[in-house]
Amino acid sequence: MTTRHSTRVPSQETIKEWLIQQIAEQFQKNPETIDPEQPFTEYGLDSIIAFTIVGDLEEWLEEESLELEMPPTLMWDYRNINRVSEYIVSRLEEEVAA
Repeated sequence: MTTRHSTRVPSQETIKEWLIQQIAEQFQKNPETIDPEQPFTEYGLDSIIAFTIVGDLEEWLEEESLELEMPPTLMWDYRNINRVSEYIVSRLEEEVAA
């Protein structure tokens, strides 16, 4: 179930920056070297890391007074930072419009 507590949707750029930080931390890379178009699998993404990031993403959104349940396959379905951030913004905007 998806619930919105606020109408303020983070920008796609804000979400991208958050994801870049998470990928950089998980793979011990400099955030400057993370390409938002590069598939997650090219960084060595596995299911444990994917579930960790998705869980952290849900927590981060909750801290922003947003609640959005993410599919556990999010990072496999959308494959890179740009696609994931587009998906999240579109889901959040749907919730605001509802």
